[in-house]
Amino acid sequence: MGQPLFPLLRPAYENTPELAGLASQVRADRESNGNLERQIEFDNRVVRELSSLRLTGSLIEEIESLLSFSGLDLGSTLLDMTKPQDTDGQVPPSRLPTQAGGTEQEDDKEESPRRARPRTILLAVGVGLIATVCMVIFLISDRLNTFDGADRISELLDAANSLTGDEFEAVETKAGDLQDWFFLKHGLEHYAVPKQFASMKTVGCRVFKFNGATVAQIMAVGDKEVLFYMFPSDDLGIKVRDGKWEIVEDDNWVGGVTGVNETCFLVAFKGNKNDMKAFLGKVGR
Repeated sequence: MGQPLFPLLRPAYENTPELAGLASQVRADRESNGNLERQIEFDNRVVRELSSLRLTGSLIEEIESLLSFSGLDLGSTLLDMTKPQDTDGQVPPSRLPTQAGGTEQEDDKEESPRRARPRTILLAVGVGLIATVCMVIFLISDRLNTFDGADRISELLDAANSLTGDEFEAVETKAGDLQDWFFLKHGLEHYAVPKQFASMKTVGCRVFKFNGATVAQIMAVGDKEVLFYMFPSDDLGIKVRDGKWEIVEDDNWVGGVTGVNETCFLVAFKGNKNDMKAFLGKVGR
């Protein structure tokens, strides 16, 4: 179903300012005015006839082709207003502007998946390799800083949290002079104290069993209260070199471990690794 053809003749432009002066001159002459009135009547009749016309889609396309062939550019306003429209007043998709059509075509194109740039891939791989190397170095370093039986030392340090002091027998002497006391009192043969601790004053001693091993323990005092432990290294599976100190840190206590012949010697107090390093450096002088 077509639409009424838009009035194209005189009624569409008779009131334009450009023609107002010319119309006044024509109407001033009686003969010219009569000719104008007859022309107006004829124009009105033509307009009424044109207004009643209904153009179908095929006729509009034919008119467009004729206009295009003749080189006229009248389709932009005239023909768009005479073409069929949707019932809601919107222009059919076929008459949308070329730009919209172009956008529609671009949307229809399948987007190719984005790929990471080679530089980004190389950077990610490099970061991964660096992280792996750092992890390996950390594990190796951690392994080098531990020794066989370190977990047993941690258990001894943890057990020190439950000590009250009543467990010890009062013995006031020097740590280096207790070998006979332990042997005569408890039959202990594995007694060995490093030279730097031999002169420290003791206030209590005891012997106890730990994981099947016989452990000699001394409470000594100096700048701070410390505990000495002595036991056969093999009984608890601890392997440390003679004269080399290993440090084990627990939640509250820190221990320094070394070997004296076949005896494991442990000095412990409440603190951290830095405190133990400073302590060992001081008593070593």
